[in-house]
Amino acid sequence: MQFERILKIIETHTAGSPTRHIVGGAPQIKGNTMAEKMQYLHDHHDWIRKVVMQEPRGHASMSGALYVPPCNPEADMGILYFDACDYMTMCGHSTIAVSTVLVELGMVEKKEPVTTVKLDTPAGLVTAEVKVENGNVKEVTFSNVPSFLYASKELEIEGYGKVPCDVAFGGMAYAIVPVEKFGLTVDPANINELMEAAHKVFNVAQPEIGFVHPEQPFMDRIHSVMFTQPGTDGADSKEVVILIPVEEGNSTAVDRSPCGTGTSARVAAELGHGNIALGQSFVQESIIGTRFAGRIDERLDTCGYIGGIPKITGSAYITALSDFVVSANDPLKDGFILI
Repeated sequence: MQFERILKIIETHTAGSPTRHIVGGAPQIKGNTMAEKMQYLHDHHDWIRKVVMQEPRGHASMSGALYVPPCNPEADMGILYFDACDYMTMCGHSTIAVSTVLVELGMVEKKEPVTTVKLDTPAGLVTAEVKVENGNVKEVTFSNVPSFLYASKELEIEGYGKVPCDVAFGGMAYAIVPVEKFGLTVDPANINELMEAAHKVFNVAQPEIGFVHPEQPFMDRIHSVMFTQPGTDGADSKEVVILIPVEEGNSTAVDRSPCGTGTSARVAAELGHGNIALGQSFVQESIIGTRFAGRIDERLDTCGYIGGIPKITGSAYITALSDFVVSANDPLKDGFILI
């Protein structure tokens, strides 16, 4: 039996959110920066993303991480993030997963009690502190890229009236809104209504507020909508992040985890509003009840925008090691999107 392509795959989940890691079998991805490599992957080898993320092998609400040589000499690994519909400059839950894989599988030398991992991403250099106990990874705390509150505005949302909205950046840009304004709660039973409301929020927030990173203008749109409500049992907030695809008709993804870049954006927004202090932990719970903790220890403004470098803590677990094969005569070899 002959296959057109074979990809070496590692599967993980972080707080319930799956990541598919491509650690072998991919062609060389060219570029002098990680942003250039991301664009090269998009332009020349988008089949990788489609094969591993789309049906019949994947689904809309999972993420992928392609391991490539880093451009920054300080980094242990270069990582390109994507999902079934698009590419991501940064992905928090996948960063926790990648750091876990690198240490658990010996790609970075395991040291107790803490192993430091540095990742080169399109959003910048990300440093992770991997806590190791009895030879096993227990949790990961990663220092994200500089994050900040971009804008706050009251929006008029069709069918819901006036809704306060923060746009904040945590590696990607998020429109953050209180779920109570939509007559809903963050609950799996409401997921269809939440997805519908997310598109309505995006369709107003993007043209009225929008987003362009002041230092890296290739990041030029709101990526996702975050619905929030007060937390319980030690959580400061419960939320769900809904990714809005860049192309009309592509699948809408729902993050099962508390979202690493989303939590980064949230703590930056809370700091910007004066709701939390420097060094104060902010615990964010996902729609399925899993949690990340985030904090900002030092204020670091970006071109006048209030924020800092968030530190996000969570745990990931390896679930499978496998090979993905592509048969030349398979009519669905490059994947498809249904919903």
